[in-house]
Formats: sequence, C-alpha cells, structure tokens
Amino acid sequence: MKTESTSSRHTPTISQRQMWVVALVTWLLAVFLAVIYLQERSKEWQLRSEQSKYRLELAQEIVSRNLDRVRADLLFVAKLPTVKSANKKTPESLRETEAGFAAFLASQKTYSQIRLIDRKGMEVVRVDWNGSEANVVPVRDLQDKAERYYVSDSLSLEPGEMFTSEFDLNEEQGEIERPLRPVIRFVTPVPDSGQPGNLLVFNYEGSDLLRELASISLPGRTYLVRNDGQFLLAPTSQSAWGWILGHHQNFESVFKGLSLASISEDQVVQTPHGCFSARQLAPESRGSGFSNVPPGLRLVSHFSVEETFVRSRQLLYWLLALGGVMLVPLALVTRFWAAAIDRRELQNQRVADSEKRLRELSSRLVNLQEDERRAISREIHDSLGQQATAINLNLRLLKGNLNADSEPQLEMLIDESEQLLSHLHGFATRVRPAELDDIGLKEAVQSHIWDFESRTGIDCEFRWNVVDLKVDETIEENVFRLVQESLNNIAKHAQAKLASVELKFEESENGSELQLIILDDGVGLKADSGASGNTGDEQATASGSSGRLGMLGMKERVELLGGRIDVTTRNTGGAAIKIEIPVKDSRR
Repeated sequence: MKTESTSSRHTPTISQRQMWVVALVTWLLAVFLAVIYLQERSKEWQLRSEQSKYRLELAQEIVSRNLDRVRADLLFVAKLPTVKSANKKTPESLRETEAGFAAFLASQKTYSQIRLIDRKGMEVVRVDWNGSEANVVPVRDLQDKAERYYVSDSLSLEPGEMFTSEFDLNEEQGEIERPLRPVIRFVTPVPDSGQPGNLLVFNYEGSDLLRELASISLPGRTYLVRNDGQFLLAPTSQSAWGWILGHHQNFESVFKGLSLASISEDQVVQTPHGCFSARQLAPESRGSGFSNVPPGLRLVSHFSVEETFVRSRQLLYWLLALGGVMLVPLALVTRFWAAAIDRRELQNQRVADSEKRLRELSSRLVNLQEDERRAISREIHDSLGQQATAINLNLRLLKGNLNADSEPQLEMLIDESEQLLSHLHGFATRVRPAELDDIGLKEAVQSHIWDFESRTGIDCEFRWNVVDLKVDETIEENVFRLVQESLNNIAKHAQAKLASVELKFEESENGSELQLIILDDGVGLKADSGASGNTGDEQATASGSSGRLGMLGMKERVELLGGRIDVTTRNTGGAAIKIEIPVKDSRR
C-alpha cells in the first residue's frame, strides 16, 4: 500500500513536467511563427507601397503624354494658313478650313470635334468624327456657344496661349450626348494679323485615355477622381460622372468612412477598404494661359483588402495549420523552416529576375527611343529641310518675274519659308544632333552648349579631358542625354549665371571609367531634399515635380550603364552632379 501511494504521488509530477515542456515548445513555436508572418506581412506591405508609387507615376506619364500630344496638335493646326484664312469668313476660306479639319480628323482619330468659334461665341466651322468618317456640319446646324464657360474663359487668351477645360461629358443642344462621350476641350485663339481671331476648339475623346489608365497591367486598380470626390474613372461605370448625371455616388459613398482628403499626397494608406495612395494632377506652368491637364483631378491607386496581403494571408493559413499540430515532433518544425527558407529564396530569386527583365526592357526602350530620334532627325535634315530650302530658292527665283503688286506677298512667303527652315533645323538638332552621328560626342556636346548659352544667357564652360578613347555608341548617346537633361534642369530651376561641363577619363581600382561633372552657381539643393550626397531622387536645384522626374530619368540612365550618380550642394553655392560610368578602354 505504501508503494502504491508513492507511485500515485509521482505520476502527476511527471505529467506536469511534460506539460511544461509542451507549453514551452508551443510558446516558442508560436513566437517563431508569428515572427515569420509579421516579416512576410511587412515585405508585402513594402511591395504594395512600391507598386502604388509606380502605378501613379505610370498613370501620370500616360496622362501627360496624351495631353501634351493634343496641345502640340492644337497649336500646330492654329498656325496653318487655311485656318488663319477662316478669320475672313469668306465661303472659299471656310470650305478650305472644313476640308483641312476633315483630313486632320481622319488622320488622328482621337478627336470627336474640331471647331472654329468667332469672338461672339458662334460656331463658324465645325467638323465631327463619328468613329469612321468626318462629317462637316452645315451652316444651319451651327450653334451659339457664347454661354459655354470654355468659350468665355478663352476670350482673354493671346495667340500661342491655350485653355484646357474640365474633363466632363459632351453636350449637344444643352443635353448630355448618349451614349456618354467623355471629352476635354482645348482652346487657343487663331492669330489674325498679330491679334486674337477665331477660337480653335479641339474636343479630345477622353474614352481612350480612361481605358488606357484602367488597363495598367499591375495588381489593383487606378481611379481618376475630382478633388470633390466625384469619379471620372470609377470602380463601376455606374459610379462615374455623378455631378453631371445627377446620381450621388462618389468616393465617400463607395468607400464608406474614407474621404479623399485623408489620403496624403504620394503616401500609401491602409484602410478597411484596402490600400490607397493618391497624386494630384497639377497643371505644369508654361506661361500665361497654359495648363497641361484639366484642373482639379487626382489619380488614385487602390488595392483591395484581398489584394493587399494576399501572400501573407496564404502564409497565415499555413501557419495556423501548423499551429494546430504544435505537439508534432520537432522534426516537422525543422522541415517547415527549411520549406519557408526555400520559398523565401525563390521569391527573392523571382524578384531579382523581375528586376533584371525590367532593366533589360528599360535599356531596349532607351535604345529604341534613340533610334527613333535618329530617324526623325535624319528625315527632317534630309527630306523636309531640303524641301524647305528648295521652296525658298524657287520663291527667290520667282521674285524677279513678278510685278510690284505681288512683291510684298512673295517677300512674306520667303520670310516664312526661311523661318520654317530654321525651325526644322532647330527641332532636328534638339531631337538628335547630327554631330553625334557624324562627328562624335565631343562636338555634339559642344554644339549643345553653344545652343544652351544662346537660349538661356547662362555662360557655360566645357572641358574635354578624354584623349583617344573610343566608347560604345550607347554610352555616347546616354552621356549626351545626361548633359542635355542636366543643362535643362539648370536653365529651369537653378537661377544660375555660370555653369560648367567636364568629361574626363579616369583609371581607378574598379577599372576604367568615364566621368561627367556638371557644376552651377545657382540656388543649390532644396531645403527639404535632405543632406548632400543623394543619388538623384531629389532635384539638385529649387525644383518641383518635373525636376524630380528629370533626375529620376538621369538616375535610370546611369544605372542602366552600370554607373553611379552623386548630387551635392557646393560649399561655394550651387549644385554639383558627378556621374561615373565604367567603360572598356579601347584607345586607338
């Protein structure tokens, strides 16, 4: 009996020890799994933040590219002689203008209407595009648009200035056109003997722009929203254009409890509705009367709750399943740990492969861009330039055979042909200087610096310390673009009087490298751009968003070449940009 009593007293003690061991192992395993889950969640949040930033940058680039093209088309058409002649309102001039508008619409297919409106607001010429052909609107169907805001707001513009309307829906005879037709109206006055004449109005078809924004190939969605929360590009088609169509669906009603104002600029916010970030489409100033985009719009990037933490949620399910068998031998835990390491390495390898493919794609895009610029420049030099020269010579020969009454008009044609030739050569040089292909990098940079000095009045010193070094054509093209972008930033933002550009060849421990150093005596780095020695994420002078994008482009070019870029504030004032690019020393 005594022995049995002793044995019964020791059995609970052993069970308690086992329970403590199980509890300790369970606790350690739970902590271990929680750390894994939180790390994965943190990585996934960082990935979503980067994707949101990239989505907004890509969307902003899409908007700027499309609307800049419209602006260029508008100002080009406004200068055409047939459009200017319509200011006289003769039947012949109006028919020529109608034919020109119809041909332009057929070639572009991105505008729903082109109109000329007189200073009283009455349509003078109107040509509509129905998707397959251009239709000239008869005189009896022309409308009075004097009460439309885009007409009254444009009457104060001078020739060469432009008004951009709100992004809204097209109206005909005071009624919303069905099916819905999103439009942006671009307006500029047609010059009339140096004074504003008729208003040239382009109705840009906004559906293509909205479709392009909606089709960005990344997880999540892109919305285009007014500052008051009204959707233009919405989660559903029924949620858009509420302020025009009279329904009450807006950002706050779709995402209840969340206001658009609570999403800080370029900051990723986690909410019960998912992950949000936003960016204001601020018009880029181009002088009085210019704006790049319609006013009061924001781009919004959105990842739903399911999309935000999809990988970590999947991992959580695995961890919970593993937690249900915490008392399984520790070998299973070791096996899971090895599997987790393998998955992490595989993810890292996939990220590395993705970054490599993106860089290869970026390099191909840069090379294709340079090839296209080279072709455009050659075409302008070899074809359009020769034709303009031939026209000018023929006009001069014709001058001697005309009477005195026709001489002033001929003189004007000669002057205009000379201006056209000058503009063609200037544009071809800016697109791609012929010296870069015909002579080499040194002469191309020197020519660009001379042009920079004449345009800006900023003195620029050029030092070339590269002797008998022949580098790859891709490096030459990118070095020239780096010089071009740096001087452009100095002209726009630095408020400098002096600048210098130096190219030199250096031998270092890491091998041969080409060094590009650009200095200016301007205002230096922005006060909020951080300490000196940045790598190009901030603009080196007092710049805005355009400067940051310029420096991002420079950084991308340098990284594609395997180089380094350093932007600092000089002790004597101004900014310094130092770029080092590895090269193969192929001295002749």
